[in-house]
Amino acid sequence: MEKGIIVARGSIRWFAEHMESKLKENDHKGGWEENTVDDLFEKMKIEIIELQEELESDSIPSSIPVWSANIIRECADIANFAMMIADITNRYVYPYKPPNSEEKYNI
Repeated sequence: MEKGIIVARGSIRWFAEHMESKLKENDHKGGWEENTVDDLFEKMKIEIIELQEELESDSIPSSIPVWSANIIRECADIANFAMMIADITNRYVYPYKPPNSEEKYNI
């Protein structure tokens, strides 16, 4: 593998595209750098509840593709808030490089 290139698994690349799509949908809200970790965690908990409600629905979805998309989008929301918490922690608390990684990150 060429140095500086990270080859992620297909499922990670696929999910990262969903995460980026959700971030772009919310670009009008501004970034997350001004948020506290506590605020971001509270927002993530709301997204977890939304996912739970989607998964625990007693009614049969009228459209399986729409239901599947809703679940994937809620998961992307949760992952984005987790990423934001990690980003704030890495930037302002203490940087942490992934174990066994020789990559340099320009964040």
